[in-house]
Amino acid sequence: MKKIMVLSLLILLPLAIWGADLDLSAISSKLARAFISDSRGMWVPTQITSNDVYGSVYDPYMRIVLDYGTQLTMPDSISIFEYDSSAEEWVKLAVNRYQYNAQGRIVQGIMYYNTGYMYVPGVRITSTYNNQDWLTHMYVDFFSFVDQTWSPSTRFHVLYDGPQIENIYTWSWDSSSGVDSYSKINMLFDTQGRIIEEIDQVSADSTSWINDYRLVRSYHSSDTSTNLTFIHHISQYLPLMFAFEDVDMLDPSKPLEETEYNWMRLGWMENERNEYSYNAEDLCSMQTLSWWDLDHWVEVVRFTNLYYYFEEIFQEFTWEWDNGNWVNTMMDQYEWTFVDVANADPVLPGPGEMALRLYPTPFSGKLNISLRSQGQDPVRVQIYNLKGQKIREWNCAGCQTTEWDGLDAAGNEAGAGIYLVKASSGRDFQTAKCLKLK
Repeated sequence: MKKIMVLSLLILLPLAIWGADLDLSAISSKLARAFISDSRGMWVPTQITSNDVYGSVYDPYMRIVLDYGTQLTMPDSISIFEYDSSAEEWVKLAVNRYQYNAQGRIVQGIMYYNTGYMYVPGVRITSTYNNQDWLTHMYVDFFSFVDQTWSPSTRFHVLYDGPQIENIYTWSWDSSSGVDSYSKINMLFDTQGRIIEEIDQVSADSTSWINDYRLVRSYHSSDTSTNLTFIHHISQYLPLMFAFEDVDMLDPSKPLEETEYNWMRLGWMENERNEYSYNAEDLCSMQTLSWWDLDHWVEVVRFTNLYYYFEEIFQEFTWEWDNGNWVNTMMDQYEWTFVDVANADPVLPGPGEMALRLYPTPFSGKLNISLRSQGQDPVRVQIYNLKGQKIREWNCAGCQTTEWDGLDAAGNEAGAGIYLVKASSGRDFQTAKCLKLK
């Protein structure tokens, strides 16, 4: 999901203010590689050190340190260091601090930047989950140094159709231009529940959508992942990432080939391809990145991996094609610690008890809302736009159907676009989307 969010832009601006020069998407890539392993219930990553390679010389330049406390297998904080070669010491540039709910999911994370005098907040991520502990919404806010308040930047919504992801919607606001933008991801699954194709679309108003990006994926014969595997991993680890460009890094499956396309005026055009090779233990030993050059693929970058005996990544080498040879340009080294905890791997919960159906959609007058809840508490109905703003809410006690007349809380007609309807009773809730026409 390459265009699911580009939070790196949110991070790079504050870092640029303080004179730092970090590739935050690279940081999230290294973190994602550390957290995708199925066997990490007993082994957790503690440190990742990146080195530039010049021949046989390794020159360290960045380090990521993970500290654990309240959670055994999830970090309380992640610190980012830059190596000062003149002083020969590591300098902390930023730290991410996390808060968890009782189910071990991240509900809030704040990145603080080191100004040289003190740590100041920069980006805040707030996440919500349904009663199955699946991620439903993620809100990204920017801290304003002028008025000392948080300003909304991005809203991320995951909608489910039973045990599969139906759509992912994103709203973003460009503070420099003041322009809203929307994106939508549609997915196609195979019989095993794995994503084999996704199409990203963009819109200026959430009503008219145009194609933007397409990904087609095949899998290794030993891959046993399902849709629930992917749902669990994005719910557990997506809020951990403060900067990322590719959510597929969080997918613990074993892809064989991934081909990316960009939408051109005449149709889909090949753009990028990743091919994966596996060793005898079915661990990824090499990833090859190729670019499309008019009528053929050109290999440009390779990543080769070495593993510890307990099957966690030890070193990753980056190779670039240069004048007919593969040249090693970077090496990342991973360190791990053993966690003595029984049954550390989380259990994937089953379907919830709340049922929600909307009709007709699209609609222009009234929207019918069909409800079914096993609980005794009244059902709370709330209407949100893709910006995360609550438009309307009411209680529905003992009713199986209700309706939304298309008005907001002030009695004004809500604008055309996509809206999210949330029905909740106690901890149980479901969310569904609808399209309102003019």
